[in-house]
Amino acid sequence: MKTAILRLDQHAIRKLDPVAPHPMALRDIMSDAAMYHATVLPLKGLRIEGKNNYDAVREIIFQSLRDESLGGEPYNTLKGLAYELGEGREQASPSFQCPYCLQDTEGLSFGSDEGKCIKCGGHLFLSDMIGFHLEMDENSAPESVSTEYMTVHEVLLLFTGIRYFWERKKYNVLKNALFLKDGPLTLRGQYSKLVIPIRNFFQFAKKQEVTIHVAGQEKTGAFVNHLEFIARDAPDKSYIVPDNDYIRQEIQHRPQEGKNRLAAPV
Repeated sequence: MKTAILRLDQHAIRKLDPVAPHPMALRDIMSDAAMYHATVLPLKGLRIEGKNNYDAVREIIFQSLRDESLGGEPYNTLKGLAYELGEGREQASPSFQCPYCLQDTEGLSFGSDEGKCIKCGGHLFLSDMIGFHLEMDENSAPESVSTEYMTVHEVLLLFTGIRYFWERKKYNVLKNALFLKDGPLTLRGQYSKLVIPIRNFFQFAKKQEVTIHVAGQEKTGAFVNHLEFIARDAPDKSYIVPDNDYIRQEIQHRPQEGKNRLAAPV
């Protein structure tokens, strides 16, 4: 799997010839504008001596998040979210299901990278909080594990950029930057454990009157199809900000919560 984060400097781009930009100028802009990450998971058909695939994949994910080529920054971002470090208080990580006894743990103690399950004594990694092990069995892991790893790592890379400016108190940079993810920002199922810490951080930033702009770009799917449908009658340069009810009814076509679908219309 490969992920990357790319920084685009608007000031440098404005200096380029918009019709025929010089290749060397483009090279200079791109030379230090990207960070890359790559890793491999033994999903099936491979065996690591002394470990079953279940434990091997868990440990590889833990080590991959700490990728030294990136200075371990995505993992530091995970720690920052898990322990809500930006808010200046000490608390345990969110609780998660133990990979061994499958019972809910109380989370890892504040700032910990590893720990023990209080119920079975199994060795835990902070990355287990994300929940990759819930899709695996002892001898194999589905391809969805690699897909979800990429999605989670992309989100962590995106928030690494936010954390970089936040920790250096460069709030004006945050105000004038757009953090854009290629694809939806959605984290589903067990991976949604990261959603609450992310929302808590945004809420804290709002209280500190710090503006942060984050968006996900979807190229296919229900939202894109709906936008193409309504765009035919929309005025030029218009935009739509749908609320939850609109998304549920007009895009996902789900019934309203609590509505009795068997009731006769009035």
